[in-house]
Amino acid sequence: MNTTKASAVTAAGGSLGTAAIDASRAVANLCNSGACPTVYDSGPTSVVVQGFKVSADRVGIDLPEGETLVEIPRELLVEALRNLS
Repeated sequence: MNTTKASAVTAAGGSLGTAAIDASRAVANLCNSGACPTVYDSGPTSVVVQGFKVSADRVGIDLPEGETLVEIPRELLVEALRNLS
């Protein structure tokens, strides 16, 4: 079983904790290797997103400590929403 250690974060920015995420629970990705942007189902109220790290300075926002920005293709987000519905 392939697992990824990740932190789940709520939309409000609160940490849901660090947990082992089962990589077989990928709900959307654009490749078959897992080495590309992917959305994982991490429970009934959250997802974990794997993407390309983006600096807060590049985006021009004040990022709270402990949060990270990632960029994913829009089509990946659309596919994830479709698969989670």
